[in-house]
Amino acid sequence: MTPPNLSPFTSRRQKFMHALSEVLRELDDPEREDVSTIYEYRSENTKTFGSIPKLKFLPFGKDCYMKAEVMRRAGLVNQELQDKVKQLRKDLGFKGARDEEHRILARRFESYWNNWMHQITKATKALSYTNYALCKQGQRLAKPVRLIQQTTMQATRQSEKKQPGDICEKNM
Repeated sequence: MTPPNLSPFTSRRQKFMHALSEVLRELDDPEREDVSTIYEYRSENTKTFGSIPKLKFLPFGKDCYMKAEVMRRAGLVNQELQDKVKQLRKDLGFKGARDEEHRILARRFESYWNNWMHQITKATKALSYTNYALCKQGQRLAKPVRLIQQTTMQATRQSEKKQPGDICEKNM
């Protein structure tokens, strides 16, 4: 019997998160060469997902380039598909793409980010409601929520030991 996959994330999302954490660690390094680029989190209201945290790179012109860099580091650029699209454009007589590659990758970054934050927001709301509904007077954390937290942390620690190089390794 194979052990269950303890990660709620696909391998693509794990690659995305790992590449993002690398880029953010580099930007947090006080001894880096380019000190003009910074990042910040904002809460933004989106049509599809409601209010979710958003990641912005500053100054303004760096946002697309940094998000594209994350996608490249994650290996989420499908060169074969891009070549097919270029050939199709050539065959149909289009001059070229309206958008440059970094803008396309930045939109893909936004898609990954929005879906990830939406998933976390839904899980947090479910956990919050469960805690609210099952919490006894004088308790801050309901017993089922505490058990979920303990089980999740144990499973995370075990998977960290089995999979070196995963995202949580940076915190150890």
